Amino acid sequence: MKPGTAIKKQQLSEEQIQEICTLYSTGDWSLKRLAKKYGVSKYQIKKAVKGIVKPKPTALQRFNEKWTEDENGCHVWKGYKSKVGYGQFKMNKKVYRSHRASFELKKRPLEPGEVVRHKCDNPSCVNVNHLELGTVQDNNMDKLERFRQPWHYAVIDYLEMLFMYQIGVPIDIIARRFSIKKTTLKSRLKDMEKSAVDPTEDRVFHYRDRAIHEDRVKS
Repeated sequence: MKPGTAIKKQQLSEEQIQEICTLYSTGDWSLKRLAKKYGVSKYQIKKAVKGIVKPKPTALQRFNEKWTEDENGCHVWKGYKSKVGYGQFKMNKKVYRSHRASFELKKRPLEPGEVVRHKCDNPSCVNVNHLELGTVQDNNMDKLERFRQPWHYAVIDYLEMLFMYQIGVPIDIIARRFSIKKTTLKSRLKDMEKSAVDPTEDRVFHYRDRAIHEDRVKS
């Protein structure tokens, strides 16, 4: 081809335009995908489907586009996630945590106060088979138990740290007593406060008393 020679655009036949319109109207085909299939530009596809209203995807369709499965069978959320790994999903003009949205979309609407727990211990997972219903108390104890794993302390130790902190014991004294760096302790205390304190009732004291009682029974 000589320099400056215009490239002739491929023209779509009437039959192809009908096919394109049919595919586009299903909602499963994007302009880019159709352009690639028929070997034309997106602009040509856009002209061909002009006036056709593409159906909006359902909430479930949108949801299922936002996760990928990992080697553990977890459906890991690809969308926005909080610092601790919980995803967010918007439906019905409200923003939900993605695992709660998964439960509502694939099982049933949640009642006020119902808690959705992760059996897989992965906050980014939205696999409905890895989720189960529980109570706020169950969820709080799950979180406190998880803090035990990296530190190798008993649950009662964590509760004692939080208890001391809440009654005003200085951070440096708590850190020395449990041989923990102050920066690490501050971070853990912040997380434990979120996990163990209920807005309507201080559960830290309840859990601490229960743990002390269980230790006495064992001994």
